[in-house]
Order: sequence, then structure tokens, then C-alpha cells
Amino acid sequence: EPGLYLAELFGLSLPMFALLVVLAVTIQSLVNHKYVGHLLMIVFYVGSPLLYLAGLTHNLFHYASTPDTFYSDMNGYGHTLRPWGWYTLFWAGVAVLLAVLSNLFWVRGTETSGAWRMRMARARFGRPVLTASVLALALILGTGGFILHNTVRLNEWHTAGEEERITVAYEKLYKRYETLPQPRITAVTLEVDIYPERRDLRIRGVYRLVNRTGRPVEQLHVDILNTMRIHRMELGVPARRSIADREKGYYAYRLARPLAPGDSTELRFEVGYDARGFEDEPSFFPVVENGTFFNNMYLPGIGYNPQGELDDEGARERHGLPPRPRVAPIGDPAGRARSFVSRDADWIRFAATVSTSADQTALAPGRLERHWRRGDRRYFRYVMDVPMLNFYSFLSARYAVRRDRWNGVEIEVFHHPGHDYNVDRMIRAVKASLDYYTRWFGPYQHGQVRIVEFPRYGDFAQSFAGTIPYSEGIGFIADVQSEDIDYPFFVTAHEVAHQWWGHQLVPADVQGGAMLSETLAEYAALMVMEKEYGRGQIGRFLRHELDSYLQGRTMERRAEMPLALVEHQQYIHYNKGALAMYALRDYVGEARVNGALRALLAEARGMRGRYPTSQDLLRHLRAATPDSLQPVIEDLFETVTLWDLRTVRAEGTDLGGGRYQVDVTVTGRKLRAGPLGEETPVPMDDLVEIGVFGADEDEPIALRKFRYDGTRRTFRLVVDEWPRRAGIDPLHKLIDRELDDNVRGITRRPGTPAPRRTPADTAGRDTAPRDTTRPPPRRTAADTARGAAQARP
Repeated sequence: EPGLYLAELFGLSLPMFALLVVLAVTIQSLVNHKYVGHLLMIVFYVGSPLLYLAGLTHNLFHYASTPDTFYSDMNGYGHTLRPWGWYTLFWAGVAVLLAVLSNLFWVRGTETSGAWRMRMARARFGRPVLTASVLALALILGTGGFILHNTVRLNEWHTAGEEERITVAYEKLYKRYETLPQPRITAVTLEVDIYPERRDLRIRGVYRLVNRTGRPVEQLHVDILNTMRIHRMELGVPARRSIADREKGYYAYRLARPLAPGDSTELRFEVGYDARGFEDEPSFFPVVENGTFFNNMYLPGIGYNPQGELDDEGARERHGLPPRPRVAPIGDPAGRARSFVSRDADWIRFAATVSTSADQTALAPGRLERHWRRGDRRYFRYVMDVPMLNFYSFLSARYAVRRDRWNGVEIEVFHHPGHDYNVDRMIRAVKASLDYYTRWFGPYQHGQVRIVEFPRYGDFAQSFAGTIPYSEGIGFIADVQSEDIDYPFFVTAHEVAHQWWGHQLVPADVQGGAMLSETLAEYAALMVMEKEYGRGQIGRFLRHELDSYLQGRTMERRAEMPLALVEHQQYIHYNKGALAMYALRDYVGEARVNGALRALLAEARGMRGRYPTSQDLLRHLRAATPDSLQPVIEDLFETVTLWDLRTVRAEGTDLGGGRYQVDVTVTGRKLRAGPLGEETPVPMDDLVEIGVFGADEDEPIALRKFRYDGTRRTFRLVVDEWPRRAGIDPLHKLIDRELDDNVRGITRRPGTPAPRRTPADTAGRDTAPRDTTRPPPRRTAADTARGAAQARP
């Protein structure tokens, strides 16, 4: 699309460059010294970010600064061009004044004294200059006033300090209610009206609330994002509103008669989002013109929500707040009694009627019972036929749809017209996933699998009940070549796996919870990927996972936790988790590991009053692991264990008859890392792989495990193909910080003739495996502070 590049370069970027040119010329004109002028421009570039740190984040505080524009195929530039245009006009007026100032003080001779330049400026200030200055000033005042009206008055702009103050006040005022007995949501019925052309939203709903606490409930507390407006909220029993804090989105009702254990009531509400004017920085949630995607975080929640607390430790200390744990300890009774997905519900019945513009399709979890048109609106009625988590989403866009089936399960991919590059790949991944997961883990619980594209405002996919919103930016416009890691296939398999790990087995809200959702989904997707593409692509994928884990641990600000105690640390539960589960599968076998997971899933279905934890998973994995391999569980899951493995030499000998001997000399050591990164050597007595590669640099021609104690030692393998490379742990299943010294090129022993080269051989085949592509992380738009968009795995 060359036209798009030209529009971006000359339509959006060039005006900003022109504004900077005007500033630079003005500074040079005023100081009349080239190097001082350069220095002042450097000060401008260095000093601008300091204003942000000082809390002056509004674009009007920063010369030539405009709101971001953002392009997606689905939504074009959407609502981001309008504010950009107004800010550009404002700064154009400023630039005209700067140009006038530059012209007035321009040096046109040898006289450079300040007094002389001031005389010349007064002489040059005639009617044309005055007219230009007045017009520029009028433009500045007019556009500036309009910008402030939209960004400050209509949209309640806050400095960073004010946002922090609101967050701190939320915790200081209402955290005392966190342990207050509250009823649980058991059923949700909604009417959702999406107005894409206005970016407005109206939601009318009814929650069925049941007191399952064993104690009388005297107060009902409701939490909602402060960007949402409450039009109506009432209980099904007599109650008096005792707190109504719109700034912090917190409301409370005192019941006229306490709700007894086992009793129920209803919460009826109508809430809305009105897009008024434009913001200083565009928001893409909850509604856009084409490609709306939001989840139930925009609806009322029951009880105090700790996710709205300040999570920066330095800021907490400044405001006198105690340190905040990333997640509850694994033995915390309250954490084990609630799921990691929802604090205010267990399983719910769900039904929703969603309306949108006549040219769009609206989607929500559940079976589509019917749809109809009324005037310029389309309506869709969805009903979930089985209980589901209190975690659901709504989408609306102008979609094309591709349909298929697998054993009675409907497969649907809703995508932007023209974005069908990888749709067949996604459907193939869904079918392969359903095949593998139902065979090993148990039946799929829904009648449909929907993949739904949304604009690339976020690069992630997310699994809801039977519905998978999937970013335009990480799969639908991917150009997957034959040598690349097929990440659209992998991400699809990962999100389908969440229908078991996260939606059937729901972890407790304690340490290690992400291991039962993200790690197991990652492992399941790896198994599907291996069945589809073989071990060669898995080896490159594991190298990527290892590299990402090692990078992640260098950025850790608090403490690196073992996998079984992971605290929402993506580099652990995604990257290390994939390595650990794949290595365990390699040690004990696919049937044993999958049997343990199936047993855990069956056990979790029968749990009452508590949710499963990583301790439950490890119990089943230990039962499936032979006694001789029990230390592997400790190394991979219960400690932070590192290896330093190196291939010193790899020699090949032609034995004749098409057979070749490979001698691989290696060294190694094993370490345990503490929470702060301190390392302690530990004895090594592990099964470690020695591998040999031929012409294919990804698929080993020989791979064998040896018991190894870390001393300098030579291992011998015999292969039926001329070896090119060999080494220790060649597929990177163990946590080794130096990746490039595991495998070396083969050195021929004296007297060994060089092999005949074949057309399949290429230059550079005797180098280390290449990481030809790195898939983007399956980000879930990590949980953020109150008022920002939040997504759960």
C-alpha cells in the first residue's frame, strides 16, 4: 500500500518536521551562534521528557506535540485524525509567530549587537507583520480554547499526580471493606447497545446475587470504572445508598434487612459510556467505529477491587502505603476460595442481547439464538448453554466470516474483508487442537469456537467461553514463510487450550495460579505444534522461549519466583513454563504427563469451596514421574535452577559403509538462584541430551540422553549420515544462559575424507541454529491501574 506510506510520511510526519525546523531556525536567528543554537535544540530534546516526569503530560505543554494517530486496516485512522488536526493547527499558529520573530531579528549585515537588532526589529514590524501576528494569535487562541474545552472540560483530563492521588485515595478510603461479606453473582442478563458511529455504549443488566458466605450480608458494595456513567442502579430489596463516589467509581448500599446465608436478590443497572469531543490522547476502548472490543470490566463489579490499587512500590512508599504483594501466598485461604478470573463470582448463567449498526455484526459468548433488524439497528441474541466464568466480551465490526465444523462443533472465523491470509491456518489449528485436547484432556464444553478479529490497538489474543478475540496485528496480517515459526497457528492453539486450562480448570487466586492456565496452555499448544510441524520447528521455538525467559529475569524488579509460585510474571509462566513442561514431557513421556493433567482436571471438577493450585498439579506430576526422575520436578518447578553447558569439541570419523562416529566433548555445571539472583553451585547428576545434526540444521539425526555429572567428558554416537554439527542439550530444553556454545561444527579427524556435497547442502550449515523469526509475545494487555483497559489471560 504505497499510498498509505506516502500519506503517513507527507501527511502526518512532514508537518511535525516542519514545526521543528521553524523552532530550530528561530533559535539560530535569536542567538546568532551556530553551536549555541545546536546546544539549545539538544536541550529542547532532552528537556521535553522531563516535563512528562514532572506530571505535565498534556500535549499543549510540549512544542509540536500532538495526540498519537493510529492506523489499522479495520478502522483506518478512526477517531485519531480529528484531534491531530486541531493540535496541528494550534502549533502551526505558534510556528507562524516563531517565524515572524525569526524574521524580525534576522541578521542581514555585520552589525550583531542587541541594541542594533532591536532597532531593526522595530523597523521591520510593519502592517504585514502585524496582520500575520494577529491572525496567528487568533488561530492559537481559537484552536487552543477548543482543545482545552474538549480535553479538559468534556473529558476530565488529570495530571499524572492527580491520577495517582485518585488511586491512592481509592485504597485508603475503601480497602477496609475488602473482607466485607458480599454476595456472589450467579446469573447475568444483559442488553448491550453499541453505537459505533458515535463511539457510545449503553448497557442494561440484571445480576442474580446469592449470599454464599455463611454470614448475613448487611451492605452491598459496587465498583465500576470511573469512565462509565451510572444512569440507574437499584437492588431487588429495600436499601439505602451510603457511598456514591463517582471520582473513584465506588458505591455502597446498606440493606434494610440483612441478606441471610443462601438468600438471593437482584442488582439492576444501566450504565453507559459517552464519547464527548476528543481526548488529549485517543482511547480505543470501549467502542470504535469499526472493530469494537471490550470485556466485562466496563460493567459493575461486586465488592472492593484490589486491582484498582497503586502497584508502583516507590509511589506507595511516598504515599505511606504498605508494600503490596503481587498475588496472595499459595496457602492463603481467601485466595484459594476465589478464582483468579473473578473475585465476585464462581460460575454464572449468561444471556445477552447485543445491538449495533445495520452494517455490522455483534458477537458475544454463547449460542446465537436469533438475530433481527429494527430500523437502522441489528440485534443478536446470545445464550450460553452451560455455566461459564464471569468473564465475557463483546465485539462489533463489518466482518466477513469463514465457517467449518469439527465433530459437530461449529468453527467460525470473523475477519476484516481481505484479511483471509491466515484464516485457513487458524481453522487448521482449531481442528488440530480440538483433536489433541479432547483425546488427552476430555471433551470440549461448547458448541462453537469463534475467532474474532479486532484492530491492532493491542497485540494479543484472549480466550473467553467459546470466543477468541484475536488482534489484527499478531495473526491476521502475518506473512508466514516456510522457514518461519508459524505463530498464528501456535497462538490459535494456545487460546483454544485455554478452554480447558483456564475455563474448565480454573486456578485459585494465589501464587502459581498462572502456571495452571498459561503454562499448561503453552504446553498443550507446543504438543499440537509438534504434531503439525515436527521437532525441528519446536527446537527453534524453545530457543526463542529460553531467550525471552533469560531477558525477562534480567528485568525483574522484585524477586524471581519458582514456576510453581509464579506471581503474574510473564517471562516465567509463558517462557520458562513452556521449557519446563516440554522438558518434563521429554523425560517421562507424553502419556504420563497428559494422564496427570487429565486426572487434575477431573479432580478440579469435583472441588467445592476451593480452587486448584500448583501444589495440586505437582502432586499429580510427581505421581506420574518415576522415582529416579523425581529431582527433575524440583529443578523445573520448585526452584530457580540454571545450567552452564558447553561443547568443547566435536569430532567426526568415517567408519565406512555410510556410518560415522561422532565424539562430543562437553563440560557443565548446575546452579540454584535465590530470589535476588544470588547463585549457588549444586551437585549435578542429570540426564542431558547429546545431539547430532546433518544437512537439516533444525532436526537432529541423532538425539540421546546420557547421565552427566558436569565434569569434562566425551560422549560417542554413531550416525548414518555425515554429521555437520553436534553438542549438548541442542534443543535448549534446560535453562542455559549461554545459548551459542551448546553446539559446535564437526571437526574431521585426520584421514577422514570430506563428504560429497549434495544440492541440499548450503553454505553455513555448520553454524549454530538460527533463530529466523521471533513470534510476538501473547500479551494479554497486562492488568493495569484503575481506569485503564484490563485483560486477563
